Amino acid sequence: MQKIQKLWSSIRRNGPRINFLTLHYAYFLVVCLLSSIVFWATSTPSRSVRYVDSVFFTFSAMTGAGLNTVDLSKLNTFQQLLLFVLIAVGSPIFVSIGVLLVRRRAFEKRFGNFFHEQESQLSSRSSSRTSALQPSFQETCPEGAIPNAHIHPKSRADCLQPNSAVQPNLRRQSDRRGEEESLGLQRKEGRNSSFHHLTKNERHRLGGVEYRAVCLLVRIVPIYLVMWQLLGGLGIGAYIATKKAVTTETNGVNAWWAGIFFAVSAFNNSGMSLVDANMVPFQSSIYMLITMGLLILAGNTCYPIFLRCILYALLLILPENDYFTHQRHTLRFLLDHPRRCYTNLFPSRHTRWLLCAVIILNGLDWAAFEVLNIDNPSVNRIPPGPRALDGLFQALCVRTGGFYIVAISSLQIGTQVIYVVMMYIAVYPVVITMRSSNVYEERSLGIYAGEPTPKANPLDHHQEKSPKTVPTSRLYFVKQQLHVQLAYDIWWLALAVIIISIVEAGSFTRDPVVYSVFNIIFETISAYGCVGITTGLPDQAYSFSGGWHSLSKVVLCAVMLRGRHRSLPVAIDKAIMLPGEYLERVEEEDAYIRMESSLEQGHGNV
Repeated sequence: MQKIQKLWSSIRRNGPRINFLTLHYAYFLVVCLLSSIVFWATSTPSRSVRYVDSVFFTFSAMTGAGLNTVDLSKLNTFQQLLLFVLIAVGSPIFVSIGVLLVRRRAFEKRFGNFFHEQESQLSSRSSSRTSALQPSFQETCPEGAIPNAHIHPKSRADCLQPNSAVQPNLRRQSDRRGEEESLGLQRKEGRNSSFHHLTKNERHRLGGVEYRAVCLLVRIVPIYLVMWQLLGGLGIGAYIATKKAVTTETNGVNAWWAGIFFAVSAFNNSGMSLVDANMVPFQSSIYMLITMGLLILAGNTCYPIFLRCILYALLLILPENDYFTHQRHTLRFLLDHPRRCYTNLFPSRHTRWLLCAVIILNGLDWAAFEVLNIDNPSVNRIPPGPRALDGLFQALCVRTGGFYIVAISSLQIGTQVIYVVMMYIAVYPVVITMRSSNVYEERSLGIYAGEPTPKANPLDHHQEKSPKTVPTSRLYFVKQQLHVQLAYDIWWLALAVIIISIVEAGSFTRDPVVYSVFNIIFETISAYGCVGITTGLPDQAYSFSGGWHSLSKVVLCAVMLRGRHRSLPVAIDKAIMLPGEYLERVEEEDAYIRMESSLEQGHGNV
């Protein structure tokens, strides 16, 4: 027993530190490996799908890479359903719901004692009233207090109602100023929504506001996730069943099932399709293209934009009366300080930047498709009207969606090169926005800027600096984030391409055109970017990697897994860390370091 304890202690001491990233890796590895066994065991006929292909399928589905080594139409219904589930549970939005639930529970555990103390104080001062009335928010929930974890969910929801006895001054504050002003915290706000020099009571009040914000997101995000996929599945399923049933019947797939699979695959940016020809049969289906395009945007790059629009719309819709005071303040706090609560919700300036990046990058892809393929027979056979929409749809799919409206190998080589670049940088707009809006961005980079001047906007860091001072501009921090991301990416991609090229040397000798180094790079970056488009193989509907050796497929699985985790927030991120004294010390330490940096800059300017 002692040996086991010593071994466990050694593993904990020398093993990888358990944080969000390691738990995320463990979740994907365990689910993919277990489901691969089920996938392989349920093949019909028995073992008709090799185990290495089963592993490839499960990793490809859950990571959103969308590559396939066997035609999906040849799989049985249970295997298709298993891939369907893996696509859904591997979605970044689905995983983020788990983070929200864990953080809500942590808030309840941390602030439960504070709630009990406040409740006992109120009870001692108003015993006559509490004996006559049932406990309500006015009697049991002080300003910013958090209900105990053991309270019934209905009671916890009731605690979100306004309090006329405890908060008379809160309602008189302007709603546009946000919750932090009503709590007297705005003067203590630092860079990227960090708060410093707070008393213990102020920390508890801030925790109360964050808790209500997390509770609101726990309701909104699942509704967003379910409604988009439900309505999209019904819409596309109905369209295929009435307009394109022959297309799916050719592959032996039910039209409704194919439509639902299309919708979920599009929303989760997988690119897998039960139709072997992917989206090629739907080149002229305007409704199908528009619906699929919206699902692709809603599930990935535009998710932070759509979510912020929903929250802002709710703020405008809610009546400005006492009953909705807390709800309005919670929404305002979420809009003003989103990265304290959620990884995929950004401040307004960062959201506008993300929108511009999405428009520009998709516009470039669209222009490349239309201009570079003017004399391409594969594109010219599409009627002029739908061709423009096809180009836009393909632009959306290149960066995240993974579907193809025209065989990628039939496009001009210049277009394919642009697609390689776009697949690689597809994740950058969201990742850079996420990390540059991180409350602990400076700590994650190890670089600290000085405190903003009192009259300056805390989010505006374009300040004058001497050559001797630490750069403080937003552009400088973005450059540092890019350097970190490039260092994370390049060596892994280079190593994977080298290994696969060595393993596939025999195939290259037999057919240097199909197994060219460019096609290997294209497939590897598609897997790493979790995109899913492929140059394919002649006379085959599955991906180019379907013709590779087993070792190359295993390497590509590792590439998919690594690529899926490049879009995660850094380990030091307020939106994924559980509330505790450590985070409070971190904010105070960062504020102190920034203050020292400001003083040093001041002395340097003298």
